[in-house]
Amino acid sequence: MITSIPQDVFIASGATVKPSLVFMKKFTKEKEQEYNKIKEQTEQEINEKYKEEVENLKQKIKETKDKDEKKKLKKSLKELEEKIDQEVKKQVKEKFNYTIPIAEVEKA
Repeated sequence: MITSIPQDVFIASGATVKPSLVFMKKFTKEKEQEYNKIKEQTEQEINEKYKEEVENLKQKIKETKDKDEKKKLKKSLKELEEKIDQEVKKQVKEKFNYTIPIAEVEKA
């Protein structure tokens, strides 16, 4: 839970920033298992989706003798891996419904 606190609460101590409190709660074992299952399934789906493209890039990197071309191919592979990672994170976030409550304190 994230709680926003009025800025004037700590003004007497010279603080000039708007404070917030963050309360954390560990996942239950069940929630952790659910999250891990969703993440694993999503990684498999997305890795399968890009498998051929990743393998083609890796094969080209192996076969290429030109250093500049190899560098470009490695950069492309890294960008593709980052794209895959972002897609996994996005889908896990959509599939794993975990609400984070936010509260605004008017007076303290």
